[in-house]
Amino acid sequence: MAKKMIFIQYNPDDMVNGCFLLSGKAELVYRRICDLIYLSNNNLFDEEVTWSKLTEKFDWDFKEIKQELIKKNKIYIDSDIIRNNGCDKAIEKANYNHEVAKIKGQKGALVKKSLITSSATSSATSSATSSALAGGKQTINYKLLTINYNNISSSWNEIIPTSHIKEFTPTRKILMKKRFKQYFNEDYEEWNKFLRRIAKIPFLWGENDRGWKADFNWVLNENNYTKIVEGNYEKDTKELADRKKYDPVERVRVWKTVCDKPTPFMLSQAEKSFQEISDLYKMKLLTKEQLDILQVKAY
Repeated sequence: MAKKMIFIQYNPDDMVNGCFLLSGKAELVYRRICDLIYLSNNNLFDEEVTWSKLTEKFDWDFKEIKQELIKKNKIYIDSDIIRNNGCDKAIEKANYNHEVAKIKGQKGALVKKSLITSSATSSATSSATSSALAGGKQTINYKLLTINYNNISSSWNEIIPTSHIKEFTPTRKILMKKRFKQYFNEDYEEWNKFLRRIAKIPFLWGENDRGWKADFNWVLNENNYTKIVEGNYEKDTKELADRKKYDPVERVRVWKTVCDKPTPFMLSQAEKSFQEISDLYKMKLLTKEQLDILQVKAY
């Protein structure tokens, strides 16, 4: 994983114009969020303790500010991480440049080793042969890992039910080159085995409250990969299945109560319950007007 970003290209005009429609409170918190996203390398957790820290000096209602930032598309929440589109692009570019520089450094080191090895004299070759016969060390064959990206993408598209790969971008090649050795021991069968496992996790492929779907880059993100292999999203799938057993009449009663008094917190819960509210609307248990109050566009 790349180190935290300590330098970014800053454009005051973009920041000022981008914050023009925000309240003063939301603008201050938004600027802090952007800084923390960079410092955490896009791992700023959407937790109450995070929001409390962002607003503790002023004793503000962080729920109201969070709702404003989400509604005005300044931030979005992805797998319990606070994200921003501009920060996403800047961090992706920085991580890409970091990996490119790292691989170039590795290439330079390998070329140097190769030159040193090839400059050995014929007498040294004879000596090395004698040493090998006597149980001495053998010469190491250094070479960079070569990956068949067509095999990688074909396996993904054949096994994964959605989010198919259309183009293996330079960013994806850099990411895969690093992960293929780190996670899959440079073994294509290990890669396919991993794909077969995650293909069986419906939560990752749209069966969740938001209809969100994972993609190739998301799966190979270090934090996300760790959560996957630890079974976090298999737990989410089970919880989602349990929620599907809810009593529609009882849930309608809850959401109608929210419509009568829509607090910022309950509206945030409505956003997380998009699929449930959408289903209730399709069953004609909630009206379009009620969905408007809940700020859920399911029609």
